[in-house]
Amino acid sequence: MMKITILGTGAFGLAIGSLLHKYNDDIDIEFWTAFREEKEEIERTHSYEKVLPDIEIYSDIKITLDIEEAVRNSSLIIVAIPCNKVRSVLERVKPFSNKKMNFLFVSKGLEEHTNFLMSKVFEEVAVLGNFSFLAGPSFAKDLIKNVPIGLVLATTDDKTSDIVKDLFKKTNVDLKICSDIVGVQYCSVLKNSFAILMGALSVKYHNDSSQAYFLTRMIDELRFLVVELGGQKETAMTYAGIGDLLLTCSSENSRNYRYGILLASNLEEAEHFSKVNTVEGRFALKSVLKLCKEREIETKLLLFLADMIEGNSNIDDIFVTFKC
Repeated sequence: MMKITILGTGAFGLAIGSLLHKYNDDIDIEFWTAFREEKEEIERTHSYEKVLPDIEIYSDIKITLDIEEAVRNSSLIIVAIPCNKVRSVLERVKPFSNKKMNFLFVSKGLEEHTNFLMSKVFEEVAVLGNFSFLAGPSFAKDLIKNVPIGLVLATTDDKTSDIVKDLFKKTNVDLKICSDIVGVQYCSVLKNSFAILMGALSVKYHNDSSQAYFLTRMIDELRFLVVELGGQKETAMTYAGIGDLLLTCSSENSRNYRYGILLASNLEEAEHFSKVNTVEGRFALKSVLKLCKEREIETKLLLFLADMIEGNSNIDDIFVTFKC
């Protein structure tokens, strides 16, 4: 029986754990959370309404508060916690880590203050083991239902690749393997900021032709930025790049897209929304722009978005920026 550990009981962690539990009879999944109330609610109700409303989680779910117990003898450790909590959790994992451990990150974003990718945080903490990253167009509620989904596994380790491919082989996930760990992570960061901009644009331009135009320009800038930040051009055209961008920029299930709609229609509601919801693209935007400034990278669309959030630009001015 192979042990799989999932650090975090948020929506995506619970969804991926539920999917793998359903389609793999030969694995033992153990979740870890730092919060006793989360553990007790999930175990008692077999659900977690805060993050997965109206969705039932399997009844024999195992959750521990002991991080040593969670990672001990685990063949794969899936890291599914907010990106700004990753460093502190890895510090707790480090004493129990070893070179044979395989870490699969689904935590997306840049660490606040350092602007580090998760791979850089992993490297700096010096946890022993292999780093890999999973990304692609997938809402947790769809993943848990096993609808057809495309994901990219970014890894340079054959063992991790074999384990993850085997775990998903009976599901409806179309898994592609990629070695561009940096590029895949930046795609996952950038698409959230572009989704805010696309939400704002949807308020002013309702027609399909204009939205196709704006999306195409965003894809161009995504590809440019991924390369300038150290990734590969081809990565932008994978599930992790254009795939995730299309999903996040077209669905009101995306908090970033919804925030963008409010940004262009009701600033007061937009500010309230950002206070009660995690709008990843807003936090990522600041870090991305700092990196671009440091490396002298030009990014007109994201600069315009930052000005709009600060109230210094209006959505009516966007077309001039896109044409430049």
